[in-house]
Amino acid sequence: MLKCDADYVSMYYIFGNFYNCNVQDYLKGDTRKKALVQITDLKAIENRQCDEGNLVHYRITIADATSTCSSCILNTDLNHLVESALIKANTLIYIKDIALDMVDDNTNRSMLIINDVDIVQTNSGTIDHNSRNAELYQQSNVQMTSHVLQSLSTINRNIVQPKSSSTNYFDAKRHNDESILKPSDHAMPIAIAQINQYNNGWSIKGIVTNKSNVHHYKNSRGEGTLFSFDLQDSTGEIQITAFNNECSRLFSIIEIGQVYVLANASVKPANQQYNKLSSIYEIIATSQTSVSHTSIDDFIHVPISKYNFIRLNEIAMQQSDAYL
Repeated sequence: MLKCDADYVSMYYIFGNFYNCNVQDYLKGDTRKKALVQITDLKAIENRQCDEGNLVHYRITIADATSTCSSCILNTDLNHLVESALIKANTLIYIKDIALDMVDDNTNRSMLIINDVDIVQTNSGTIDHNSRNAELYQQSNVQMTSHVLQSLSTINRNIVQPKSSSTNYFDAKRHNDESILKPSDHAMPIAIAQINQYNNGWSIKGIVTNKSNVHHYKNSRGEGTLFSFDLQDSTGEIQITAFNNECSRLFSIIEIGQVYVLANASVKPANQQYNKLSSIYEIIATSQTSVSHTSIDDFIHVPISKYNFIRLNEIAMQQSDAYL
């Protein structure tokens, strides 16, 4: 997240981007684009079901020149921007990372989760949006907000803890049918780019572009084994790591160049020390994780190598040891 003044973007770009139908595109599932919007309202909400103490969540309303959406939650990693008054009503923000959480698959009701922004102008005047409500078809905001906060308290609580294991991983059958658990029928795959800590009941489908060897580790919590592999679809890529029993169960199943559906795993922020992918999240396999080999037909044209280009003047803004 970078703080920048109004001259961070040229006036032409600001207003050109502002008059695109960004909010409508987000609600339709196109969360890959970056967009300039104005925050028109901001409210603190209480999550009584959250296990994270008194952590405050903020619901915001965003608008561009054509549409407005009040079904938005600010990622708690950005709370400091509100607490330091960098984000408030009328602030112009440049959305860099946003996710769409489907509240009800039958009615397409959804909630936007804003994960990363640039501050373009904190004390911006009220802009005449002339916009309409882009979410008339949706459930009440109170019910949708409750759904998202429930997800916050139920997802990513039980990361696999390292335990010692003496399993011989290379003696396992390469395609042991008992090791391949089928994802539940209702878990329709979502785009890998939409994976975040607030999703619930998700599955993803992707081609394996990289697979590590089995590594042995030892730390203060014990010792064990692990391996990781990368899944990619047309929207992005993500790393999956399996420890101990899950390492034994999944290692012989996963093959580079094959397509799998994966479900029922834990999502957590990516550890950039060990994860060099562009995704800000990674997946940890658990005893409930299901993996199913599927047809490669849909992924014939997905490139094995994917590049995320940046401008030359942005190089100095990158973190140390970052891969460009």
